[in-house]
Amino acid sequence: MKVIFPLYLVILVFAPTAFGTTELWSMVTVEMLTGLVAVGVFTYFWFLKKRLYVIPGIVPLLLLLAFMVVQLVPLPPELVRVIAPANYSVYEPLFAVAGEQWWIPLTVNLKATIQELFRIGCYALFYIVTVQLLQSHATLKRTVSVVVWLAAIIAFLALIHRVTSPDTLFWFRKGPEGSYTVGPWVYHNQYAGFMELLSPLAIALFLFYKPRVTPDEGWRQRIVDFFTMPGTSLHMFYGVAAVVITMSVFVSLSRGGILTIFASLLIFFLLYNLKRPKHGRLTLILVICCVLSSVSWFGWDIIVAEFNQGVDQTTGAIKDGRLDIWRDCWQLILAFPILGAGFGTFVDIFPSYRTILGSSFFVHAHNDYLELLTDGGVIGIGLAGWFVLAVLHHGWKKIRMRRDKFSVLLGIGAMTGIIAILIHSVTDFNMHNGAVGLYFFFLCGVLVAAGNSRFTAYGAQSLLGRYSLGRNALCGLGVLGCVAVMLVVQYRTLAGFMAYGQVQNIYLSQYLRPERLHDLIDGTERARRLDPFAGGYSSALASAYLHQGEYQKAYDFHLEAARKSPTSGVDLQWLGLLTENADTAAILMEEGYKRARHKNDLVMPYLEYLLRQGERQRAAALMQEKLELENGLVKRVAPFFSEFDFSRDEIDYALPQKPSVWIIYGDYLQKTGDIEGAEYYRSNALNHIDSTEEISPHWYQQLISFYNSIKQRDKAIRTLRLAVESVPNYAPFHNQLGDYYRTEGITYRAEEEYRNALLLDPRSKAAKRGLRLMGLLDAY
Repeated sequence: MKVIFPLYLVILVFAPTAFGTTELWSMVTVEMLTGLVAVGVFTYFWFLKKRLYVIPGIVPLLLLLAFMVVQLVPLPPELVRVIAPANYSVYEPLFAVAGEQWWIPLTVNLKATIQELFRIGCYALFYIVTVQLLQSHATLKRTVSVVVWLAAIIAFLALIHRVTSPDTLFWFRKGPEGSYTVGPWVYHNQYAGFMELLSPLAIALFLFYKPRVTPDEGWRQRIVDFFTMPGTSLHMFYGVAAVVITMSVFVSLSRGGILTIFASLLIFFLLYNLKRPKHGRLTLILVICCVLSSVSWFGWDIIVAEFNQGVDQTTGAIKDGRLDIWRDCWQLILAFPILGAGFGTFVDIFPSYRTILGSSFFVHAHNDYLELLTDGGVIGIGLAGWFVLAVLHHGWKKIRMRRDKFSVLLGIGAMTGIIAILIHSVTDFNMHNGAVGLYFFFLCGVLVAAGNSRFTAYGAQSLLGRYSLGRNALCGLGVLGCVAVMLVVQYRTLAGFMAYGQVQNIYLSQYLRPERLHDLIDGTERARRLDPFAGGYSSALASAYLHQGEYQKAYDFHLEAARKSPTSGVDLQWLGLLTENADTAAILMEEGYKRARHKNDLVMPYLEYLLRQGERQRAAALMQEKLELENGLVKRVAPFFSEFDFSRDEIDYALPQKPSVWIIYGDYLQKTGDIEGAEYYRSNALNHIDSTEEISPHWYQQLISFYNSIKQRDKAIRTLRLAVESVPNYAPFHNQLGDYYRTEGITYRAEEEYRNALLLDPRSKAAKRGLRLMGLLDAY
């Protein structure tokens, strides 16, 4: 145990500090260390002939892991068609390509489900190990103290970090573009989730170390006694830690975190009052007051503004992109109701069911319960719920019967943290963060340990029952086998990732030297052999062979990649382009586009395919749909109009009725030398102004500038007058019209326009300049 327990603490420290354990290297490290600790614990119990403690909730937890294994087992296609028709439909297009049917799993991405199995399996092992290791009061107290100290240090550094370098991860690592980093976390909601788990533990220790002052003495003597009694310093520290941890959640600006941290305070003291009525009220008020006072130093206006972003200030309705994701999730759940699409596959299957407009893609559902339903169906969420309820029921049952203050307070703290993250999971995906997920299962173990551990010099240290000695060998061998498989697979996964990382930056182009292409193929092939479940390496090999002109090899590797991940839009489209069967190609091209995570990347090949097949109407309709969402695609679509001889009527149909789209296309034509076409689309853009939308001055200015550039001054002036009528409150238009009248010698009209411009913008330099040239500036 002298080696096992320190290694156990290393995992607890490493998980949050390794940037929240969100990357492959950090997650694999946690899994490997947890496996080693688990093997060490079971070996220790087996050699000393000590019986293992009974583990509450072990049955549903093992059944959940077994269900994930079932999702990985290849089954006959006809059986899958019966028990999971939506899963079968995902693989169905590939059967036509391969010319045969092969056995398929109940997941749409084999690699993703394997990784999720290891992640949840790691958490399960950590929960089991926590229950076995923390049954003594001394070990439990030391462990909880370490994690509270750790949380307090991270929170304190995060507060400084938010002020000094908010765009980095702890000052030395740049966060992703558009991210909201807090401390070592890229995503502020997951930082808040981590602190929600540990804040109640800090409050529990704060109350436990509270000095007992005799109420019969005077208030001066009581103050002296308070500061001189043993435990006062720890009481003060844990009080400060609770405040700093809670305050950092407010500073993170996580709306779900702020609401949840308030709820967790109330839940803690509700549970505490159920156990010890009329206790803790003053402490609750003290903690809340300290937190609110501390947050005031940072400013409440930022927090209020963050909440206002989620509410329509006109109607008062909630506006949040999560609602749109959840609505589409229901269609996905209805398609995979019982068995789910496969754990870890939300990002793969969601694009096929989304109706949300825009080009962004979603890795998670921003609701752990909905994602559990999409990935595992009713069976998955049923088993997960059974496990959590079993742990909570066992923990509360023990808390109610215990009188030991430490056990009661720590049990309530652990239960509060578990409930808090369950609440926050309604609006976020905290359980998919490596560190938060690990600490959730850690708290489940703490709840069981706290409810059963006891101070005693004689007899058992724990109230938990024990399994028979016969189970030690069985459990030990089972754990050893599972850990061995996990270590081998994850080592090969990491090795494959590193092997491909050495060559992935080699860019395929006509200037690539043959030896560099050979290095790319060798490195990718090595990664594929090390990690045979990952489809990405097969897809990369297909691209390399395609560059060499070896189309059959490219076809074979794209098919291999699609069999591993049938939702890969790129591989499906390449199969469609390389196959000779026209009907099959049409299906693959369409499915590839529908299943793509980044649809904008695959819309161009799909459009070109439709046009080459003579499907001009479908292509034009798809153009209109995409351009309606993203104006910038006009310049990528425009070459198709000339290449496939689109008539002006066909182009007008393909362009949505939006001024900005017509303007961009007109600008494109001007740069290609088609002045007539540029004038047509630039001028007709004004005909598509919707009376319900706000008029942009740019729509008129672009046409004025265009006419001036081609020396058609009369048309420019007519457009300028129309602009003044349409946008009368835009000062630059009045200035331009004033310049025109001044050059034409119509001074009274020029003065009038300059005066209107100054009324709209008293600091207008152009208006003042015009008046100065007319000798009238002193009058204004």
